[in-house]
Amino acid sequence: MINELLKKKYLTVFIIFICSFFIGILFLYIERKILGISSTFHPDSLWYLTNHDHNYISIKASLSENIINFFKNFLKGNSYYSVVKLLHEIKELNIINFLDAYRNLILLNIFLYSLTCAMVFLHYIKHYHSEQKNYLFILSIFVFMILPYKLHLAVNILKETFIFFFLIIFVLYQNKVSLILSSIFGTSFRFSFIIYYLIFFDFKKLFNLKKLIYFSLTIITISIFYFYTFYEVGDDHGNLFYHFIKLVSERNTNEMAGRIYDYIPNFSNDQFGYLYRSILWPLLFLSGTFIFFTDNIFFILLGIEIIIMQIITWICHKRLIINFGMILVLIIISLWVTNFTSFHRYAYLPFVALFLKIIFEKNNY
Repeated sequence: MINELLKKKYLTVFIIFICSFFIGILFLYIERKILGISSTFHPDSLWYLTNHDHNYISIKASLSENIINFFKNFLKGNSYYSVVKLLHEIKELNIINFLDAYRNLILLNIFLYSLTCAMVFLHYIKHYHSEQKNYLFILSIFVFMILPYKLHLAVNILKETFIFFFLIIFVLYQNKVSLILSSIFGTSFRFSFIIYYLIFFDFKKLFNLKKLIYFSLTIITISIFYFYTFYEVGDDHGNLFYHFIKLVSERNTNEMAGRIYDYIPNFSNDQFGYLYRSILWPLLFLSGTFIFFTDNIFFILLGIEIIIMQIITWICHKRLIINFGMILVLIIISLWVTNFTSFHRYAYLPFVALFLKIIFEKNNY
């Protein structure tokens, strides 16, 4: 039955899209009406809806002006403000009167979530449906489609669904074109988007001297560019390393509002707290064992989701969702944030992307 359905690939993909969209709507209803999770549960949601100071694209500007403004500003990672502003401007035109900017944003997020699921299933049908262990393969993809936290991000005014969409483009189509499109648009929503590509890098190739030199030069160039673009690096105190340590120290004492149930140690009162976080947090996240530091049901579900994904990849693909690039990404995130709630949110996207990457690696079969 499954093979017969898969032969009609575009019909099947359309059905997957529609089903995903209704799953998103259902999840939205469950969160708002049954669980009582408000539309402003995330402080960022209200901020995005009301703050328009960072937008640079408008329907009132010409196409050429918008393109120029995009490339002038995309490194700032503020594109989501422009998306919000565009929907406000569309609402002001009174073309669609029964929806406001908030509902349009939610529907757009759910649309992108559904489109991502459809793209993943189309990729499976085109390249993998004849592989052995068909049912295990479908199980992995089905789990990817209904991940609760991914759905949660999709039904709130957050930019993660956009970022994940552009990240998945490169997961599915690993070529130069997808790399350029993914990196440009992904960076326009999160300026540090480029670090997610570490999960795709084969660090075994670094044993080749030429590739090691190329990789080192690339990392140094990108690091210098980011520091000199986003932080004031003066002539005093000399070198870039000093400013890196200074930035890390400042981030270590930065107050970030976490959830009241976030009891995971953050060591922010310790001078070397960032070092402890960079060791402990990746371990807790990848194993899901942070659930032992909280009694909140929602936080526990986040950990169970991580554990289930690890179990599935092991059963179906004899792999765990971990590589050296993923560890580096988690360490970098732990140096930037000071509460585990934020750490989980930023770490979740590359983790799920690596989960999908493992699913589609042919050598698993």
